[in-house]
Amino acid sequence: MNLLEPLTAGVIFFIALLASVQIDAYITKFSEDPNRSQQFLSAAHADAAMLISQEVPSSLSQPLTSPFPIADCSSAAIALAQKINEASVPSDVTRSATVLGSLVVVEVEASNLAPRQRTLSPAAYGLCSS
Repeated sequence: MNLLEPLTAGVIFFIALLASVQIDAYITKFSEDPNRSQQFLSAAHADAAMLISQEVPSSLSQPLTSPFPIADCSSAAIALAQKINEASVPSDVTRSATVLGSLVVVEVEASNLAPRQRTLSPAAYGLCSS
């Protein structure tokens, strides 16, 4: 056995030991703060609610399943906001869709997080013709 083999084995062992210590530190840090896991869960639910809200206009643009396109974009925005508000979201999240002219402003709030906001245009999804 030459010097290179034990040296290589030592380096591999040291890297594995260092990785194990870092993983243990992460697990300890994560388990000591239960609020952090709740915050991650709230963020995931808020993201899911926003994705559901953004999926609604795409599903409404299907020609066989909806009365869209509507001639007036303001009327389409009102109908879109209503459909978004009717869509289900996780129970710990509040979502509201409001009409601002011919746009729909979707706001999602979850505990311990800043509100998230998106502006959707019915025209961008082909839900109105003007």
